Amino acid sequence: MMFLNKSTVVGGVVAAGMVFAAGAASADDFTLRIGAGHPNGPAVYVADVANYFVPEVKRRVSEETSHTIEFVEAYGGAIAGVAETLESVQNGILDIGAYCFCFEPAKLFLHNFPYYAPFGPQDSEQEMQAVRAVYDANPWLTEVFEKDYGQKLLGLHGWDNYHLGTKDPWDTMADLKGVKIGGAGPNLPWLEYAGAVPVQSTLPEGYLSLSTGVYDGWLMFPSA
Repeated sequence: MMFLNKSTVVGGVVAAGMVFAAGAASADDFTLRIGAGHPNGPAVYVADVANYFVPEVKRRVSEETSHTIEFVEAYGGAIAGVAETLESVQNGILDIGAYCFCFEPAKLFLHNFPYYAPFGPQDSEQEMQAVRAVYDANPWLTEVFEKDYGQKLLGLHGWDNYHLGTKDPWDTMADLKGVKIGGAGPNLPWLEYAGAVPVQSTLPEGYLSLSTGVYDGWLMFPSA
């Protein structure tokens, strides 16, 4: 298996439904549904939601308010798939959702701008500072969640660096010509420029698709 490194791009987001955000102060006990299409563990942003965000919210609610809060955690597509989380928060199926902008190429096209930058920092802190600066300079990127989709943007998250793994070895980019490679939304053009055949896919589909020959390579972050 051969690997090709690609600089980190921002993808993860946490959004909360407006019904939850507006009504929280009137009750003593809360049970919130939080979910993501990617699984906890392989997807770093989901692991941070499960291992940091959820316990931190519980701690702060306990220490700073008279309320109590519990979470029904539904990762790995248990409630909503990777391309369904935005709508699931909008429709109230989830109270809080974590998802990748890359699976909303139409509704969140402009939010995918890091995918179209020719180069990017390898350092995650530098990356997030740069992307946050763009959001701060363009408030619409945050406001659109509330205006169009009935939810509030709570935070941004980044991916680790993308790698390209293939079943067969290759030495030059020319060797990738005609090879079917799975990817997600806005990173598919990277494959086209290399002469490969891009195939829309997701992390939950990856193992089976590679095993059955749907594609012969995968553009994915190594933590997965």
